[in-house]
Amino acid sequence: QPTMTSDYVSQKVLDSEYAVRGAILIRAEEIEKDMKEGKGSYPFTKIQRCNQGNPQLIGQKPISFFRSVMALIDAPFLLENEKVLAEFPPDAVARAKKIMAEIGPTTGAYTGSKGFAFARRDVADYITERDR
Repeated sequence: QPTMTSDYVSQKVLDSEYAVRGAILIRAEEIEKDMKEGKGSYPFTKIQRCNQGNPQLIGQKPISFFRSVMALIDAPFLLENEKVLAEFPPDAVARAKKIMAEIGPTTGAYTGSKGFAFARRDVADYITERDR
Protein backbone atom coordinates (compact mmCIF):
# COMPACT_ATOMS: atom_id res chain seq x y z
CA GLN A 1 0.00 0.00 0.00
CA PRO A 2 1.47 3.41 -0.97
CA THR A 3 2.40 5.62 1.96
CA MET A 4 2.17 8.76 -0.13
CA THR A 5 -0.35 9.61 -2.81
CA SER A 6 -1.22 12.76 -4.72
CA ASP A 7 -3.80 13.47 -2.00
CA TYR A 8 -0.90 14.54 0.23
CA VAL A 9 0.75 16.83 -2.33
CA SER A 10 -0.10 20.50 -2.73
CA GLN A 11 -2.15 21.26 -5.83
CA LYS A 12 0.45 23.90 -6.69
CA VAL A 13 3.08 21.19 -6.89
CA LEU A 14 0.82 18.97 -8.97
CA ASP A 15 0.12 21.86 -11.35
CA SER A 16 3.75 22.90 -11.68
CA GLU A 17 5.70 22.43 -14.88
CA TYR A 18 9.37 22.05 -15.59
CA ALA A 19 9.89 24.54 -18.36
CA VAL A 20 13.54 25.26 -19.09
CA ARG A 21 12.29 27.27 -22.04
CA GLY A 22 9.24 29.23 -21.05
CA ALA A 23 7.75 32.70 -20.95
CA ILE A 24 10.29 34.04 -18.46
CA LEU A 25 13.29 32.91 -20.50
CA ILE A 26 11.74 34.23 -23.71
CA ARG A 27 11.21 37.62 -22.05
CA ALA A 28 14.77 37.58 -20.69
CA GLU A 29 16.08 36.99 -24.21
CA GLU A 30 13.99 39.90 -25.50
CA ILE A 31 15.41 42.18 -22.80
CA GLU A 32 18.97 41.00 -23.54
CA LYS A 33 18.45 41.82 -27.19
CA ASP A 34 17.09 45.26 -26.28
CA MET A 35 20.08 45.93 -24.07
CA LYS A 36 22.58 44.90 -26.77
CA GLU A 37 20.83 47.16 -29.26
CA GLY A 38 20.63 50.06 -26.79
CA LYS A 39 16.84 49.93 -26.67
CA GLY A 40 14.64 50.18 -23.63
CA SER A 41 15.42 51.34 -20.13
CA TYR A 42 15.94 48.76 -17.40
CA PRO A 43 16.95 49.11 -13.74
CA PHE A 44 19.73 46.54 -14.28
CA THR A 45 22.63 46.03 -16.67
CA LYS A 46 22.76 42.26 -16.93
CA ILE A 47 20.40 39.30 -17.20
CA GLN A 48 21.27 36.44 -14.88
CA ARG A 49 19.74 33.20 -16.15
CA CYS A 50 18.71 30.85 -13.39
CA ASN A 51 16.40 28.63 -15.41
CA GLN A 52 18.75 25.69 -15.72
CA GLY A 53 19.47 25.07 -12.08
CA ASN A 54 23.12 26.05 -12.09
CA PRO A 55 23.68 28.13 -8.94
CA GLN A 56 27.36 28.57 -9.84
CA LEU A 57 26.20 31.04 -12.51
CA ILE A 58 25.22 33.42 -9.73
CA GLY A 59 28.31 32.91 -7.63
CA GLN A 60 27.48 29.96 -5.37
CA LYS A 61 30.52 27.84 -4.78
CA PRO A 62 30.11 24.21 -5.87
CA ILE A 63 29.14 21.81 -3.11
CA SER A 64 32.45 20.03 -2.81
CA PHE A 65 31.41 17.20 -0.48
CA PHE A 66 29.67 15.14 -3.15
CA ARG A 67 32.39 15.84 -5.70
CA SER A 68 35.03 14.70 -3.22
CA VAL A 69 33.12 11.51 -2.44
CA MET A 70 32.65 10.72 -6.13
CA ALA A 71 36.32 11.40 -6.90
CA LEU A 72 37.33 8.85 -4.28
CA ILE A 73 34.75 6.31 -5.42
CA ASP A 74 35.60 6.65 -9.10
CA ALA A 75 39.32 6.35 -8.37
CA PRO A 76 39.31 3.95 -5.40
CA PHE A 77 43.11 3.61 -5.45
CA LEU A 78 43.11 7.10 -3.91
CA LEU A 79 41.65 5.58 -0.75
CA GLU A 80 44.94 3.70 -0.29
CA ASN A 81 47.14 6.80 -0.36
CA GLU A 82 47.36 8.61 3.00
CA LYS A 83 48.91 11.73 1.42
CA VAL A 84 45.98 12.01 -0.98
CA LEU A 85 43.43 11.32 1.75
CA ALA A 86 44.90 14.14 3.81
CA GLU A 87 43.76 16.52 1.06
CA PHE A 88 40.11 15.43 1.31
CA PRO A 89 37.64 16.33 4.06
CA PRO A 90 37.46 13.50 6.62
CA ASP A 91 33.68 13.15 6.26
CA ALA A 92 34.02 12.71 2.49
CA VAL A 93 36.66 10.02 3.01
CA ALA A 94 34.46 8.22 5.53
CA ARG A 95 31.46 8.35 3.18
CA ALA A 96 33.51 7.07 0.23
CA LYS A 97 34.87 4.19 2.31
CA LYS A 98 31.36 3.30 3.48
CA ILE A 99 30.04 3.30 -0.08
CA MET A 100 32.98 1.28 -1.41
CA ALA A 101 32.43 -1.29 1.34
CA GLU A 102 28.89 -1.72 0.01
CA ILE A 103 29.45 -1.65 -3.75
CA GLY A 104 32.79 -3.36 -4.08
CA PRO A 105 35.93 -2.34 -5.92
CA THR A 106 34.42 -0.37 -8.79
CA THR A 107 31.47 1.86 -9.55
CA GLY A 108 30.79 0.26 -12.91
CA ALA A 109 28.01 1.43 -15.16
CA TYR A 110 25.00 -0.45 -13.83
CA THR A 111 23.18 -1.38 -10.65
CA GLY A 112 20.02 -3.33 -10.08
CA SER A 113 17.00 -1.57 -11.51
CA LYS A 114 16.07 -0.23 -8.07
CA GLY A 115 19.61 0.96 -7.32
CA PHE A 116 21.86 -0.17 -4.50
CA ALA A 117 20.04 -1.76 -1.58
CA PHE A 118 22.17 0.11 0.97
CA ALA A 119 21.25 3.45 -0.62
CA ARG A 120 17.56 2.62 -0.61
CA ARG A 121 17.86 1.54 3.01
CA ASP A 122 19.69 4.77 3.97
CA VAL A 123 17.01 6.88 2.29
CA ALA A 124 14.21 4.90 3.96
CA ASP A 125 15.90 5.24 7.36
CA TYR A 126 16.34 8.99 6.84
CA ILE A 127 12.68 9.48 5.88
CA THR A 128 11.49 7.33 8.77
CA GLU A 129 13.57 9.32 11.25
CA ARG A 130 12.56 12.65 9.71
CA ASP A 131 8.85 11.81 9.84
CA ARG A 132 8.73 10.58 13.44
